[in-house]
Amino acid sequence: MSESDTDTPPASPSTRSKSKLQPKIGNIPGYPSGSLFKNRKELYDAGLHLQWKYGIHGRRDEGAFAVVISDGYPDDLDYWQTVYYTGSGGHERNVAVHTKDQTWLRGNGALRVSWIAHQPVRVIRSDRCSCLKYPVPKGYYRYDGLYMVTDAKQVKGKDGLLICRFTLQRLIDQDCPPESWHDAALEPLVAPDPLSNMDEDPAPEHDAVSE
Repeated sequence: MSESDTDTPPASPSTRSKSKLQPKIGNIPGYPSGSLFKNRKELYDAGLHLQWKYGIHGRRDEGAFAVVISDGYPDDLDYWQTVYYTGSGGHERNVAVHTKDQTWLRGNGALRVSWIAHQPVRVIRSDRCSCLKYPVPKGYYRYDGLYMVTDAKQVKGKDGLLICRFTLQRLIDQDCPPESWHDAALEPLVAPDPLSNMDEDPAPEHDAVSE
C-alpha cells in the first residue's frame, strides 16, 4: 500500500538540525495517534517519516520505521485494524499498474526485516486511503499509531505479477480512536485477504536491503 514513488516532495529540505531527525523505531514524543499533518514536509519535520516521496521509510539491517498508506496499488486493502500493504517498485514512473515483479530490495526488504525482528512500524494514512471506518480528513495526513508486520510474502497480484505483500496489525495496547472518528452506521470490518489462496513464494532467508 505504498505511496506512489512519484509523489513530489517540497523543494526545500527541513530546516531542523540533522541530529533531531535521526530515524527512530516506535512512537515519536509529542505526536500521539490521530495527529494531523498538512503535507510530507510536516511529517518529515516531526520525525515521523523521513522519506520525502516514498511510502516506506527504512534502513538496511534496521527494518522499517514508518509507512504511508495511500492506496497506490490495486491490491491494497485497509480494514483499519488489519492492513494488506503492497510493497514498493514494480511499475514505471506515474503508472500504478505493475509492469514487473516486485523484489525484496530497499523498502520491501526493510519491512521484511521488521517482520523477522518483531519491530513495530509507524503507520500514517493520507486522505487517499480507503479506510472507510476512520477516513482521513481531506487535505491531511494522519498518524494512526504502531502496527506490527505479521506476515511478509510474495504473491501474484491482480496484475498477474509478483508483489511483496505485507500484513500489518495494529497493536492493541494503544489509545482507541476518538468517537468523533467513528461512523456508527458502519458495521465492524472483517479482514479477509483475497490473495490468500494465490500462488505465493515465502520471503527468502536473506536479501539485500538498500536505500
